[in-house]
Amino acid sequence: MRGTRSGQDNLYHDGPVPAADKAAVTGDSGLTSPGTAKSLTDLSGYVPSANSPVIAAGIDIANDGGRDAAGTALPSGMPDLGGLQRSAGPGRDEAAPTATTTFGNGQSTSPAALTDGSDYTSWASPSTGVTYPGTITLTFPSRRTVSEVVLATHFGQGQGITKADVQTWDGSSWVTRAADAQITWTGNTATVECRSLRLPSAVATTGVRLVVKAANHTWGNLSVNEITTR
Repeated sequence: MRGTRSGQDNLYHDGPVPAADKAAVTGDSGLTSPGTAKSLTDLSGYVPSANSPVIAAGIDIANDGGRDAAGTALPSGMPDLGGLQRSAGPGRDEAAPTATTTFGNGQSTSPAALTDGSDYTSWASPSTGVTYPGTITLTFPSRRTVSEVVLATHFGQGQGITKADVQTWDGSSWVTRAADAQITWTGNTATVECRSLRLPSAVATTGVRLVVKAANHTWGNLSVNEITTR
């Protein structure tokens, strides 16, 4: 789990998957040799095997120190889900992605809230003059592989995005990977909901853009709390 999020981005094995976890990973964890550790310095048995569902299923956390629990340098892009990485990478301690939008900003909000690591700070558009389509763009500090985009929103039935294209940057232009993705929010309270927009296949990219085509407008604005990728 990340930040204040509860029951989100977890692995579930032989048990129910909470409905609130829209980015759940399921199946056997596929650890190399669980149960063999004899001390905190002997964790090799808990490294995921090559066919584990947790491979590259973690989420990127800004300023994470670049190391896992055993000191292994983290890979570029999405890490393995859990405390230990199967393969070492460059161990970059990267800043958060940069977020921008064509919608403009509502009072006292900024797109920086979309990538600040908290599901409980939010960006909102102005409450009047919103037109579609509009874009929300994330630019990554380095190239990474993206297979899904996860939106966290509260009061989703009042201000959540309901239809969007998902695009990635190929170095010279934006390429649509998922068109007219439909998003349904079940609540209209301060409880944060998450919805995952999956790409047909994983893409290595330095940027992701949502082309927002529709949203709920109970108060005139649309809003998103956090956008993450996996």
